[in-house]
Amino acid sequence: MSALDQLRAYDFEGDQDFERGLQSILARTDMDASAKEQLVLKAKLFFFTKKTGLTVTMEEYLNSQKTNAPETNTEAQSATKELSFAEIKHLIETNRADEIPNNKTIPDIVHSTLPSVSAAKPRSKPWEAANDSK
Repeated sequence: MSALDQLRAYDFEGDQDFERGLQSILARTDMDASAKEQLVLKAKLFFFTKKTGLTVTMEEYLNSQKTNAPETNTEAQSATKELSFAEIKHLIETNRADEIPNNKTIPDIVHSTLPSVSAAKPRSKPWEAANDSK
């Protein structure tokens, strides 16, 4: 059984030492849900390493989650995912620019309304200003 499998199988909720430590950590911090989730994961990894002597890094765990997670609602995932320059370039080259998050389509037309009339006096030119001061 690999260290990742043992980590997934470990009963963190049933371990009183882990629960006490986690509660003391969470009591001292005020954070949003995603930061709290990340902190809980870090605590699990730290506690698992201390308890078993097996090391699982955050990257290993997150990569295993990505490979084991079923693909659900890929459009929603791509909307929240930050794209790299190469990914954006590929989407543009394959004519799929509509899949780029926060990409707005700007129409090729100019406003059809007439511009407003200027109410400000035109600025005097240097030679006109010299004549006004005499």
